Amino acid sequence: MLVKFEIKSNRVKGLCFHSWRPWILASMTTGVIQLWDHFMGILIGDFRQHRGPVRSVHFHTSQPLFVSGGDDFKIKVWNYELHQCLFTLLGHHDYIRTVQFHHEAPWILSASDDQTIRIWNWQSRTCISVLNGHSHYVMCASFNPKEDIVVSASLDQTIRVWDIGALRKKSTVSPADDILELSQMNPDFFGGVDAVVKYVLEGHNRGVTWVSFHPTLPWIVSCADDRQVKVWHMEEEPLIEVCVVCNCIVAYSGGGKSYAMLCIYLVEYSDLRLSVLNIQFISSELEKYKKVILTLKGHMNNVSCVLFHARQNVIVSNSEDKSIRVWDATNGTALQIYKKKHDKFWILAGHPEMNLLAAGHDSGMIVYKLKRERPAFSVSANALVYVKGRFLCVFEYSTQKDTQLIPIRQPDFNKLNQAPRILSYSPAENAVLVCSDTDGGSYELYIIPQDSYGRGDAVQDAKKGTGGSAVFIARNRFAVLERSTNKVLIKNLTNDVVNKSVLPVATNAIFYAGKGNLLCRSENEVVIFDPQQMIVLGDLQTSFVVRYVVWSPDMKSVALLGLHTIVLADKNLVQRCNRHETIRVKSGAWDDNGVFIYTTLTHIKYCLPNGESGIIKTLDVPVYVTKIYGSTIFCLDRDGISRPIIIDSTEYIFKLSLLRKRYDQVMSMIMNSELCGQAMIAYLKKGFPQAALHFERSRCNLALKSGNIEKALELGKKINEKDYWYRLGVDSLWQGNAGIVEYAYQKTRNFERLSFHYLITGNLKKLSKMMKIAEVKNEVMGQFHDALYLGDVQERVKILENAGHLPLAYVTASLHGLHDIAERLASNLGENLPSLPEGKKASLLIPPSPVLCAGDWPLLRVSEDIFEGGLDEAGRGVDEDYEEAVDVDYEEPFDADLGEALNTGEVDGMENEGIAVVAEEAVKHEGNDKVGGWDHEDLDLPPEMPEADSNACSSVFVAPSPGMPVIQIWVQRSSLAAEHAAAGNFEIAMRLLYRQLGIRNFSPLRTQFIDLHMGSHTYLPDCTSAPVASAALERGESASPNVGGHPALSSNSSRLDENATGGYMATTGHLGIRNIQPWGTQFTDPHMGSHTHLPDYASAPGASVASPNVGGHPALSTKFSRLDEKVTDGYMATTDGKFSDALGYFMSIMHTIPLIVVERMEEVEKVKELVITIKEYVLGFKMELKRRELKDDPVRQQELAAYLTHCNLQPLHTRLALLNAMSVCYKAQNLRSAANFAQRLLETEPSDEYQDRMARQVVQAAAARSMHDATQLNYDFRSPFVVCGATFVPIYRGQKYVTCPYCTAQFVPSQQGQICAVCELAEIGSEGSGLMCSHSQIT
Repeated sequence: MLVKFEIKSNRVKGLCFHSWRPWILASMTTGVIQLWDHFMGILIGDFRQHRGPVRSVHFHTSQPLFVSGGDDFKIKVWNYELHQCLFTLLGHHDYIRTVQFHHEAPWILSASDDQTIRIWNWQSRTCISVLNGHSHYVMCASFNPKEDIVVSASLDQTIRVWDIGALRKKSTVSPADDILELSQMNPDFFGGVDAVVKYVLEGHNRGVTWVSFHPTLPWIVSCADDRQVKVWHMEEEPLIEVCVVCNCIVAYSGGGKSYAMLCIYLVEYSDLRLSVLNIQFISSELEKYKKVILTLKGHMNNVSCVLFHARQNVIVSNSEDKSIRVWDATNGTALQIYKKKHDKFWILAGHPEMNLLAAGHDSGMIVYKLKRERPAFSVSANALVYVKGRFLCVFEYSTQKDTQLIPIRQPDFNKLNQAPRILSYSPAENAVLVCSDTDGGSYELYIIPQDSYGRGDAVQDAKKGTGGSAVFIARNRFAVLERSTNKVLIKNLTNDVVNKSVLPVATNAIFYAGKGNLLCRSENEVVIFDPQQMIVLGDLQTSFVVRYVVWSPDMKSVALLGLHTIVLADKNLVQRCNRHETIRVKSGAWDDNGVFIYTTLTHIKYCLPNGESGIIKTLDVPVYVTKIYGSTIFCLDRDGISRPIIIDSTEYIFKLSLLRKRYDQVMSMIMNSELCGQAMIAYLKKGFPQAALHFERSRCNLALKSGNIEKALELGKKINEKDYWYRLGVDSLWQGNAGIVEYAYQKTRNFERLSFHYLITGNLKKLSKMMKIAEVKNEVMGQFHDALYLGDVQERVKILENAGHLPLAYVTASLHGLHDIAERLASNLGENLPSLPEGKKASLLIPPSPVLCAGDWPLLRVSEDIFEGGLDEAGRGVDEDYEEAVDVDYEEPFDADLGEALNTGEVDGMENEGIAVVAEEAVKHEGNDKVGGWDHEDLDLPPEMPEADSNACSSVFVAPSPGMPVIQIWVQRSSLAAEHAAAGNFEIAMRLLYRQLGIRNFSPLRTQFIDLHMGSHTYLPDCTSAPVASAALERGESASPNVGGHPALSSNSSRLDENATGGYMATTGHLGIRNIQPWGTQFTDPHMGSHTHLPDYASAPGASVASPNVGGHPALSTKFSRLDEKVTDGYMATTDGKFSDALGYFMSIMHTIPLIVVERMEEVEKVKELVITIKEYVLGFKMELKRRELKDDPVRQQELAAYLTHCNLQPLHTRLALLNAMSVCYKAQNLRSAANFAQRLLETEPSDEYQDRMARQVVQAAAARSMHDATQLNYDFRSPFVVCGATFVPIYRGQKYVTCPYCTAQFVPSQQGQICAVCELAEIGSEGSGLMCSHSQIT
């Protein structure tokens, strides 16, 4: 048995493998469920909601779900992706032993100590069938993988096979119809025809602990406390059990009630001889059954679990005798035994697809396989020689042809792991060495005929020998390791020894290391040894066990593979690199470039000579690499099938080229291949930043082409090239991204474009700064353009004067009214004073103000492209870039060394006109509805209505069609009793409560019903001419959702409906009325009549008038959040000893919960848990009040006080109950009982010094008086029990009882059909589908 994974923990009671992920679930007695990755050996997560041991878990085959069942009587369905419990199924009344998902139907099968098996529909979350028949605990139940059959095992010593075919036909009922058809389905729950007993198998002498189906054959295997494992043949004929020990057959009838024993063979035990009876049976039929039906004996204690192996013809069982046994399923012989010293085994699980098993024991679990699955193979030149089954096969890589060569000896089936382990091939002599672990290590030498490939079954006589390892070292020589003497024997093809050599180290395995050389493995080192010259050619210290040795084709490099480690070395064992993997390494091979390709359980990976590694491909199943040709990897799978796998070798070839400094090849791959991943760029930045820069350029170009301007900005700051900033500015201008346009112009120092950009965006402040910068840089034209953009005439005159254009400066000053400056310039011009045109009026030319100042241009909002998320969350730092661009301070002049870069002519000669062209093209592009992301589509709109004449007045009023009443919408949309009560539909609400919770007494709910109905309605106040109208209130809205309706009117005028909204002028506009004073009351009445302020209702805050056209959910006066206050008040009254007041609080909560509505599934679970908590307190208070009434019956007083301590109360209240029971019993001289209560009180570690002191004194006093009870009580603290809610007597485990479907209180059977004395609502013993308090339970 090969252990693959092991954990140490508390006792594991439930195990389940995931069908396609390397996961396993383990449930423990502590109530924790752990999810492990058994490949990686890491804990994925744990799930904690059960109270008490969890005995069973099971994965769903396709959904991300698993189910669990525990000792808290609960079945929980979990979503392991969300890491939360979705819902809980309640119905069992005792420990749940096993749970299982059906492989097709939405069913869950559960078995319980309440002697029932239940089938649940996990989609509708209801119990659809209850299988009764067992008379003791049901230990196991499972679905048949192919047929509609269920098998169950019980401690009543029987196995039952159930036919659920009728239930499958019945499952076509949709979940939405479950509630409506509940009354018709209930009669089928017990004793119906949906599940009938097909067989009852009796053969075990003690209770049956486990039973399971064969995955493909009609077999059943079972185990029991009689220490036996039995196999049953399930056919239409009577089921039969054959005992191998006494060679007799036991035939059972189909009903399983009677049987006849027939001895069909002569059996001798010393002198005892048994004769054949009833010879009438046909011997051939008996032979057919004898081959498959077995009784397996060998365990020394109770057998806990048994199952068929999914891929091998074996049976696996474990037991409380601390062993796991493997049996041959054909003849019943024991193949293997695995024992632990201190831990009992409790559970087994088999992987449905892989050769893996798991076993849970007292201190954890183990995952193991029964035998090795790696096929033995050897690679030689263009061929692969390997063992497949009982044949030696060859696979030719060139033709990809697979051929059987010769048959070889079959391994011993009575022992596992006897298959070939190592294969060595000599192509020159066509000889094969097959090594195995038989007899502690042996080999067989086969000579393959040259002229033919054998296909017959005859096995040729092979030359055999013993040895730890055997490997060819020359054409006709092979070496055999003799471990006992630490020698290597050199033999020829006739199996004769030709040489012996003593090995230099204590060797436990040898490998081929070149012609005539051996690689010897010891515990902590490997050496290359020449047995001919008796010298060591190389050695290497290792901290791991070398399992496989792989040489490169040129024999210059070697890879040493361990369980989790890979060491690459040269031919002299000089280490090059060392790699450690967290998951097991399976195989490896060298490619033609000197890269080592290896496989783990889940991946194909590469390792470069310098130790760099990476993932090439993910694997679905483990494979073993044999040969690599280019981008094709040839592998063997575990079934011995050779298959090619195509890989992408670009990544590791690129890294290898960098390592070997082949930069021409590197650049070619950058330009022509797709190497733009973040991991690749991060790798290059560490050691090859120049190459990483080329990648950044490629990514920048991709970002620009895809229109991702924000990502292009982020990448552009890394390469920081002028040409790229120019391209980014143009593309940003196309998209209207003003911030990035400004940033790009700043980077290129293109002041002309930047000034024009500030002009069209209206940023005059920065435009004035640009004019100052131009003045500092002595750029006259730029300064003049900026002054022209700003409309600053005085600055323009100044620029012209400084430039020597005095006539232009004079004309500009004169035309714009700057007379002082004009006179000064005129004096300077003298006779050259230009003449001004006469008869024309001058005007100041200022550019028009932009429509949108600053910011990006408005664009249509479209949904994010699916590819935008792939560019590393583009735009993460764009806001900071905008701020940087906006906040540049241009008052400080640029550095002098940047003066040459300010020449705007270097930017591809693009002048300002280019921007106009771009803008014009953008407008044309924007007008084309066939391109871009605008998606102009024809809308399905009604035909245009002709415009009404504003001077015409319609005399006919057409009333809008009435919608569906809100109450009717509430009733149709809801299956919750509270919402039906709010709608006034009390009868339906009561029916729902009866079907869901079995409630028959509705008197305590009368007030709740009325409050719900009144709280969901209000009445509008009267106005002068409007009738009184009622309005329904809906919850969860802050404003009235009356969309698209019409206002309520106090007048029937056809046009005055607009007055209701305050549109007075609209009405007068229709009629041409200008004097509206006489219409004052007529305006105010419709307006006031269509509005109201709803009166405050104490229980329904925030409600609003509901529209009949919307139809949400009614506003409810009962809120779950308000119950917390009542619970707190009840707890406080309990602490103060005011039991009558506390009982009143908790009964009020008990009567409110059936009409509670919550939103989320988490709240549903809280409501259900609150019911259980309140039930415990109500039951306890009623017993305490009853005890106080019985003043003349001290025995009954003690019993009731003792029963109260077993109610599940808060720790503080439990301590008070224990203190009370201790005092009552001590006063009555029942010292043993008082000491028990005192001891329990001390175990709670009371913080009250008085309680601690009193408990210790009682224990001491009872010990001093020999722990004797003066009177006998009907109370046994050693046996688990519950208290009957009506008679207040204990119901011990195993006794029959009936349950309240609402509060789950338990009663003696005589209370069947009575009203529950705890909740005072439900009928005891009736069936209910469960509390429905949320719409999320239905959808």
